[in-house]
Amino acid sequence: MIAAGDPLIHDAVITGHDRNEIGALVFLSAFSKTLSQAEIRERLEKALQALAQEPGSSTHPTRLMVTAEPPSIDANEITDKGYLNQRAVLARRAALVEELYAGGPAVIGPKAAG
Repeated sequence: MIAAGDPLIHDAVITGHDRNEIGALVFLSAFSKTLSQAEIRERLEKALQALAQEPGSSTHPTRLMVTAEPPSIDANEITDKGYLNQRAVLARRAALVEELYAGGPAVIGPKAAG
C-alpha cells in the first residue's frame, strides 16, 4: 500500500480482518501538502488500481480512507520504536473503520460494502 502510494502515503493501517474486503486507513506524508484534495484523491485511486493489477490482488486493499489526525503517541498508536501500533489505531479509530465500510464521500474505492 505504501509503495503503491509513494510518495503520498507515509503509513497505513490495514482493516477488514472480519470483513469481506480489505481496506486501509491512510496517513499522508508531508508531500501531500503540495497537492490539492482532487490530486490526492486521484493518486490514491491510482494506487488502489495498481494494487488490483498485481498478482494476489485479493489480498490488497480495495478501499481506503485518509485520516485527518496523525497517529498519537499519547494514545499508544505509535510504539517505542516509532512503528504504528495497528491494534491501537484500529481500536481508537473504530468509527472511521465503520465509515470506511459504510461508504461515503471520504471513502476512496467502492462506496458500499458487505
